[in-house]
Amino acid sequence: MIFETVYMFVFLVFSFVFLPLCFLTLRNYERSKRVVIEGMAQLDGDTRRQLGWLPSVYIGVFDLFAPLRLGGKYWGEMKRQQSLALQRVLLHGLPETVVLAEDVRRSARRFRCYCIFLIAPLTVLIMLPACIRISDELAGFSGFPLAVCFILLSSGIGFLVLLPLDKFRTWPKIEDRT
Repeated sequence: MIFETVYMFVFLVFSFVFLPLCFLTLRNYERSKRVVIEGMAQLDGDTRRQLGWLPSVYIGVFDLFAPLRLGGKYWGEMKRQQSLALQRVLLHGLPETVVLAEDVRRSARRFRCYCIFLIAPLTVLIMLPACIRISDELAGFSGFPLAVCFILLSSGIGFLVLLPLDKFRTWPKIEDRT
């Protein structure tokens, strides 16, 4: 009886501390993405075109009515462009050849830290048991060994993570005209 009470108390305290921290972290992560997108959108059109930077407006997680306001196809294309641009920022940082505000560079560093130290480990912690579970079901269904199913499924997911390959392009060396 006492252990159940202590367990419930610890669970309650943990949930009251953990859930607001998760919300604040998600809000700061979204804010850093917004500052990066809007900061790069302030560059002139020719510089953005030379860099290959397509997004000009930020669409966040909390913008629930964006598909209705923008139209489904246009919203999907903007989301894809924004995701690709942020993946380039994640892999290469911001371009060194353009002059950007210090808060944009700070937000890019914060975005990269959130991705590397929070998003990537959580994704691995969620995807690993899911891959094992799906591989187990696939092994029972197909008759292949569990290890073979796990390797094939993990390889397929890894291949999908690498697509599209445009995110691996480095920033071109251009002169800033701002």
